[in-house]
Amino acid sequence: MNRMLPATMIALTATLGVALAFQRSALTDARREQEELAARLGRIEAKQKESVERKLVEELQEQVARTEKKAAQATAAADAAAKRPFPAPAPAAAPATLEEDIQKIVDAKIEEKLQARGAAKAAGNDRKMPLFDLAKELSLDDAAQTRIASIANTVKKEIFDILKTPRPDGTNMADELLAAFTAGDTDGVQKLFSRVLTEKIPGTDTPYVAAVTRVQDKANQGLRVAMGADAFGRYQGMNLKPENIETGFDPWIDYLQQKGK
Repeated sequence: MNRMLPATMIALTATLGVALAFQRSALTDARREQEELAARLGRIEAKQKESVERKLVEELQEQVARTEKKAAQATAAADAAAKRPFPAPAPAAAPATLEEDIQKIVDAKIEEKLQARGAAKAAGNDRKMPLFDLAKELSLDDAAQTRIASIANTVKKEIFDILKTPRPDGTNMADELLAAFTAGDTDGVQKLFSRVLTEKIPGTDTPYVAAVTRVQDKANQGLRVAMGADAFGRYQGMNLKPENIETGFDPWIDYLQQKGK
């Protein structure tokens, strides 16, 4: 009996050792699993926090963008209002008859008639539009508007200069047109425009109408570049000639004012 005790104790000790080893292994596995779960939880919480922070940042960015858009719209509206053309007041020293003559020139739309290719158009059926309204309709930026104004002013001056080419006797077509308009001579105006369609520029073999058409074509090429293909395509459907874009500059009125001084 006493001899069997040590053997029993040894077996029991071995059994406890094995059990303890299993327990330690299980404990280690449990701790590892706990650590993995804790790490996973930490990553999940970090992602959630990052998501919440990202959402807050995005909301703030959207608010900033909306505020900037409103500010830009307000600035654009103010700039547009500041750029809206206003008619220049008539010089105080100009005589009443000169003011009446200028008004007749404006009402008759001389530049419309200069581009006429027939009697009906010579009477003035072409459309005119302020540059401000044109820019609004075609969504043109400030740089494009500046370029377009320069092109429109150039073609107006070139057409005026063509009609002001002096004859050998010192007279010119521009003065005759002004005289007929200011006198209210409708028949005379019609006859003069018929001559514009057929007569040649003094000292050349080029008809007035051909020279005018040439400067119009050059202006349209410039407008295509200034506006861009899409906006220029819409412009072409507006029945608006380049010299009929109103910029505040009119060489005919300026010339008439100079003659009255």
